[in-house]
Amino acid sequence: AGKGRTYEIAKKQVTCSFCEAGCQFDLNYKGDKVIGVSAKAPGQG
Repeated sequence: AGKGRTYEIAKKQVTCSFCEAGCQFDLNYKGDKVIGVSAKAPGQG
């Protein structure tokens, strides 16, 4: 089941600090709640 319509969801780009690769991904927000994560590119780390 979905968490919201596409126009209700805001995205914020973040960089992972777990390792030195610095992978980037989007956090998907609806209001002030994170409802999902989307990868920017295939992982290398």
